[in-house]
Amino acid sequence: MAIFKDKKTLKYTIRISLFLIAVICEKVFVGSYFLACLAILGFNIAIFINIKNQPVYFENHFKQIESLLSLFFTIKPDYPMPTTRGFAASPDLLKKISEVVLNRKPGLVVEASSGVSTLMIAYCLRRIGSGKVIALEHDGKYAEISRELLKTHGLDDIATVIHAPLSNVKIDGKDWLWYDTALIDTGDIPIDLLIVDGPPNNVQEYARFPALPVLYDRLSNDCLIILDDVKRKDEQQAVEMWKNKFRFTSLEYLNFEKGAAIIHIEK
Repeated sequence: MAIFKDKKTLKYTIRISLFLIAVICEKVFVGSYFLACLAILGFNIAIFINIKNQPVYFENHFKQIESLLSLFFTIKPDYPMPTTRGFAASPDLLKKISEVVLNRKPGLVVEASSGVSTLMIAYCLRRIGSGKVIALEHDGKYAEISRELLKTHGLDDIATVIHAPLSNVKIDGKDWLWYDTALIDTGDIPIDLLIVDGPPNNVQEYARFPALPVLYDRLSNDCLIILDDVKRKDEQQAVEMWKNKFRFTSLEYLNFEKGAAIIHIEK
């Protein structure tokens, strides 16, 4: 018999288990591997008891846990990390971004939006020993939260969060809203990695389309673009609109929790 009586019980059980795993992971960093393995084993047993009833649901949660643990072991945070998923990036995307940063060693990362992803990128750049990340945040309150988060983790020398309110920009004669680029000072350093996870989709239709047209001239010749939330129709259409305007050298869709796309463009 399944140990969970309904989805609500299951939901809270998973949340509590994830919290316990996160706490134990902090212990792992000082050597308590047995406790971490025991907790993970117990959680996986609970999953497999119920997996026959909700295989897709559990498969996704299992992938997110795997990605989160892999990420923690890789970046080894100095303090507890903020919440993932929901409005924040999901662990599968964070893991992929960390792989890209560690492998490509970008000199400059620009991120549309800020939060746990900014923090994770900064940890990866610290591990590499070079590079900066600039995060654009249209909401002043969240910009300050992100800055305090980076300061707490001692990464504010690597990551900069710019409060860039949305302003009008013309693209091919049409008005769009995008982060105020007048506030973005990258000097002569080109963008090697562009993460597009904002602004929110309720701002306008195809809200993230302006990212490439606005920042194209600042991109390096080998820049990689990662777009989140590609399971949504607006983001899918934004990719098609980019394809009509720019020449892609590669496009890869990732079957992540929220969907993602990795794009190379020809300059």
